[in-house]
Amino acid sequence: MSEDSERGKYSSPGGSKTWEYFTAATCASGVFLIGLSVGWSAPSLVELIAPNSTIPLTVDEATSVTAAMPLGTIIAPFLCVFIVDRFGRKKTMLTCIIPLAISWLLTILAKEAIVLIVARLSAGFAMGMMTCLFPIYQGEIMSTELRGSLGAAGFVLLYVGLLFIYVVAPRVGVRVMAGIGFAFSLATTAAAFVLPESPYWLIMVGRLGQAEATLEKLRGKSDVSNELELIKLTIKEKGKSILPEDQEVDGKQNAFKKLFTIRGNLKAFGLSVVLVWMLHVCGLGSVLIYGPLIFKAIGSEISPMSATVIFGVLQIMSSAAAIFVVDRLGRRPLLITSGIVSSIFLAILSAWFYFDEHTDVNVKPFAIVPLCCVFAFVMALNFGVLLVPGILLSEIFSTDVKALANSINTIYTGLVSAVVAKAYLLVAVSWGYGHSAPFLLFAVSNFICSLVFLKWLPETKGKTLLEIQRELNA
Repeated sequence: MSEDSERGKYSSPGGSKTWEYFTAATCASGVFLIGLSVGWSAPSLVELIAPNSTIPLTVDEATSVTAAMPLGTIIAPFLCVFIVDRFGRKKTMLTCIIPLAISWLLTILAKEAIVLIVARLSAGFAMGMMTCLFPIYQGEIMSTELRGSLGAAGFVLLYVGLLFIYVVAPRVGVRVMAGIGFAFSLATTAAAFVLPESPYWLIMVGRLGQAEATLEKLRGKSDVSNELELIKLTIKEKGKSILPEDQEVDGKQNAFKKLFTIRGNLKAFGLSVVLVWMLHVCGLGSVLIYGPLIFKAIGSEISPMSATVIFGVLQIMSSAAAIFVVDRLGRRPLLITSGIVSSIFLAILSAWFYFDEHTDVNVKPFAIVPLCCVFAFVMALNFGVLLVPGILLSEIFSTDVKALANSINTIYTGLVSAVVAKAYLLVAVSWGYGHSAPFLLFAVSNFICSLVFLKWLPETKGKTLLEIQRELNA
C-alpha cells in the first residue's frame, strides 16, 4: 500500500486513540511476559529444590538459575544498540519476544540444571532487549497527554504477570506453567507484527511520508503537521556541549561522544544511573525471588505462599491506583516521596529481623509488624520508585542517544540485578548476617537516592520531549 493511500485512512473528525491504545496494550503484554519470567523463581524453586523434584537442584544450582536471568540481560544491549537505529523499533520488538518463547520451550524440555540456566539466560536476554527498547518506543509513540498514564498502565501488567504465576504455578507445576508462558509469548509475537513503526525513527532515516502516515494512524486524524514539525525539531535540535567550541560534537559524530559531551545527555545519563540503581536495590527484587523464604523467617500465622499471593495482589492494586496520580501529581514528587516512605518501612523491617536474629528479645508475638511492613513497603514503591523510572527513561534522552543510553543502562541493570539476586542469600544465610543486613542496605539506598532526586531531578509531567531536552540543557 502506498504512503498516500495510508494517509487519512485511520482519521476521524475528533481524532482517535485506538491505535495508540493498541500499541500500548501490545507493549503491556510484553511487560506481562516479563512479569511471568521474573516471578518464575519464587514458586518454581520451591518445587525444584524439593526431594521429589523432577529436575533436582542443589542450593548452589538454584541460586545460579536465579542469577542467570539478570546475567542474560547483559548480552542484549550489544545487539539492541546495533539494530534499533538501523532496522527500526518494530523489528527490534520481534527480537525481544521470540527469545521468551524459546525460554519457556527449554523449561518444558529441561531435565537438568544447565538447561534451566540456559532457559533463564534466554529470558534475561529478552528482558534486556525490552528494557532497552520499550522506553524508546513508548516515548516516541505515545502522545504527551497519555505518555504517563499509558506507561503506568503497562507497568501494572508486570504485577499481573507476577500474581498470575504466583497463583497458577504452584498448582500446575513447572512444566505446565512453561507451556502457558509459551502460548502467551506466541500470542504477543503475533500482535507485534502489526505494530506501527516509530515516527521518530522514520524521520531519522528520511521516510517523511511514512512518518506522517504513521502519525495519522496513531492519532486518528488527518492533520498532524504540527506534531510532525515538532518531531523534526526535536531530532534536529542539539544540546549544549561541555567541550570547547572547537571540539564540539556535530551531527555526524557517534552517539557515544554525544552522550558524554552534550550537557543535557550527560545530566540525563547521570539521573538514569541513579534511577536504575534505585529500581534494583530498592528491595523488591529480593522479595520477589525469595518471598516464601522471607515470609517463613517472619513466622506469622499466614503461610509463606499465601503471604506471597497477598503481596502480588497488593502490587496490582497499588500500581493500578498509581495510574490515576502520575499525570496529576507529577513524576518528581511521587518518586521522592515513595523513596523516603519505603525506606522507613524497610528500616523497621530490618530492625525487627535484627532483634529476632541477633538478640534474645522475643519479637515473634509481633510477627504481624514485619509482615505489614513488607506489604506497606511494596505499596509505597509502586507509587514512585517502581513506576516512575520507566516513564522517565522514555522521556529524558534525546532521540539520537536513546538506544545507546538505554543499552548501557540495561548492562548496568543486569550486573546490579545479578549481584543483588546472588548476594541476598549469601549475606542473609551463608554468611550468617540474617535478613536484617540486606534490608538495612535497601533502606539506606532508597533514602540516599531520594535526596539525589530532590536536588537534581526536573519535572517532566505535561512537557513535550523537546521541552524536556531544553530544560536538561539549560
